[in-house]
Amino acid sequence: MDLTTDLNNLAFEDKPSAQCVQNKKLRSKDRARERAAERLKLKQERFLSIKAISSNELDNLIEPNERYARWVRVLVLRVLLNTSALGKIKSNNSHLVTKIFEYLGFENMETFASKRELSALRQDLLLILSCWEEEFGADLALPSNLDINLSRLSALVNLSKIEKQVLGLAILIHAEAIIQDAFDVNGESISAFTIPRVFAPVLGLKASVVEEAFDDHSQLMKSGLLSLDHFGEGDVRSRVDLITRTFGKRAVMKQDDVRDLIKGFVLPAQKGSLTLDQFEHISERVQTVQEYLGTAIREKSKGVNILIYGSPGTGKTEFAKLISEVIGVDLMEVSAMDLRGHPISPMLRIRNYRLIQSLFNEGSTTVLFDECEEILSGEVIVFSDNEASQVQKSWINHALENNKLPAIWIANSIDSFDPAYIRRFDLCFEMPLPNELKRREMLTQLCGNQIDHDVILEIAKNQHTSPALVAKTSQVVQALSRGKTQTQLNDLAIMLVNDKLQAQGVSQVQTNDLGALNIGFKPEMINSPVNLESLRAGIASTGEARICLYGPPGTGKTAFGKWLADSLKMYHLVLKASDLLGSRVGETEYKISRAFAQAKREKALLQFDEVDTFLSSRTKAKQSWEISMVNEMLTQMESFKGVFIASTNLFEHLDEAALRRFDMSLKFDFMANDKAWEMFQATCKQMELDVDEALLPEFGQLVSLTPGDFEQIGRQCRFIKPSCAADILRGLQKAAGVKQSAPSRHIGFI
Repeated sequence: MDLTTDLNNLAFEDKPSAQCVQNKKLRSKDRARERAAERLKLKQERFLSIKAISSNELDNLIEPNERYARWVRVLVLRVLLNTSALGKIKSNNSHLVTKIFEYLGFENMETFASKRELSALRQDLLLILSCWEEEFGADLALPSNLDINLSRLSALVNLSKIEKQVLGLAILIHAEAIIQDAFDVNGESISAFTIPRVFAPVLGLKASVVEEAFDDHSQLMKSGLLSLDHFGEGDVRSRVDLITRTFGKRAVMKQDDVRDLIKGFVLPAQKGSLTLDQFEHISERVQTVQEYLGTAIREKSKGVNILIYGSPGTGKTEFAKLISEVIGVDLMEVSAMDLRGHPISPMLRIRNYRLIQSLFNEGSTTVLFDECEEILSGEVIVFSDNEASQVQKSWINHALENNKLPAIWIANSIDSFDPAYIRRFDLCFEMPLPNELKRREMLTQLCGNQIDHDVILEIAKNQHTSPALVAKTSQVVQALSRGKTQTQLNDLAIMLVNDKLQAQGVSQVQTNDLGALNIGFKPEMINSPVNLESLRAGIASTGEARICLYGPPGTGKTAFGKWLADSLKMYHLVLKASDLLGSRVGETEYKISRAFAQAKREKALLQFDEVDTFLSSRTKAKQSWEISMVNEMLTQMESFKGVFIASTNLFEHLDEAALRRFDMSLKFDFMANDKAWEMFQATCKQMELDVDEALLPEFGQLVSLTPGDFEQIGRQCRFIKPSCAADILRGLQKAAGVKQSAPSRHIGFI
């Protein structure tokens, strides 16, 4: 070799090429791998025997293939080496530990571990882990179905790569038994705070990166797919909650549509059974909601929320279904029960709602959140830390202001709602019960072939007969109609309706009060200081009136309200004290206010029976709520622009300020004797009984008769048929004899 060659060689050595450097590094890495393999082989031969994965172990895995099974070994060994599990394993020879060693292939692990200090044992196992990672890969390797499902889900929800890995590991902890066993070795002293630091080394990531994925503001946590349980301590699996109990199982199975992962908890709402005609009593709101939702869908507006509340069975859910159908959008419902019929916790329903907003943000979709009281009631729901109420409020406010899909929230009552929530709804209205005419139409449509028209009229008169109650009654009557007479079907319908009304604690359907009679309300029979026909005409011309009717029971005060409403072609909304009194502070005032609002909305004649309950003299009040109740009544009466009738048997107990607010106070007294005699004759005629004029002197001794007494006689005659007019007279005498408010002297014929 000449000098030139030597110089060239030296130059080459001084300035090696990039390819030469790369080849040198590869040779060095190969030699290091060979040395590590030799050391591992030496340790395996000398200390630890590692066997291959058996077919039985493969069959127990989610995906029974060698590649996935080997990577699970990497994951399990990472868990043991990067948590407190290793120290517990060294001093614990339980069945669980033995099971884990068998899967890892460590046949003589107990002996191997007993001869080493913990630090030496860890170094030996780290060497095995490093060799496995080089051979099987260091990145998270998921079962194929889970990998596909998570990729699709990540695209829909916009999860990052790290968030996808965190969710994947969480699913495996719930779905893969051997991985769950490995984490279980750590015991039940794990807190939610430590979970990111447990996940990070197992995933081969920095703790700070994993902590970001578990942060409340990460897309993963906001989606609701995963959450941390901050109540106390427990095992790793119990600290990491998936969105549903079946989510992990579904996630590792093949899914044609990734949204099927939450099937059973987020459901397409079933088609409604009502039509727009059946919501004619709120036609203005129907049009408003329809136009507003349609515009929001077209323009993809954010933060669109509608709150509908009202008594159970008024058709709130049916309304939401109908409106969505009319504007041509899908309605996804946040279910209140799981597939087994068990109730879903408020926290889980919130997470389901969040996920709907993530998964169905493409296309035309509306969200239905039924029975939302448990979410918006202001009660504490823990989200992520001990400051639960603040987190809850901030999250709900954020959800109402930023949701991508329009949402319809439904509640039976909003009494306990935080005002801050209510202010954030675009539309908020009460779903009233249909008026009497509409209830009659619904009953005729659903029950007209089973029960008589007269029974339909009686049921429709009760203001508490909701659409849901009518539908259920029709369903039962149809199912039981075979072999029954018409009378039996009528009685069955009344029984079914009244059973429901009684269970709800409201007034029941009253059948024809006149029994066999059909006298009806006759204004000329009422003993009143004014002409009722003239009064009706005056009210018809003004459209407004506030009248206080007082007098003995049975004199026709309530019947007058019904007659006046029918004459004016108005709905008669009559409420008793039991309908308005509430057990909680402020509840009575709320019901009074709601009644006036309903009358205004439905253009109804509003009548309060037993009004002395609400307008008693405030000078005799012993409790502050008694004064508040009177004040509410006075306020509502003053602002009401309609026809209001207050009736009472205890006029002398009314507050003086209340009396000044009535346009007139009208007494309905005991019947004049000549009018009572006319009604007696009409009653006998309907029962086909001859009236003997010789009864007139004895009849003239009755000075406290009311139309209600004749109604009572009519009901009695359904059971005991009178043989003559004298039997009717005896019944009236008994009715008059028990009255403490009867006049003390004979007033004679007028």
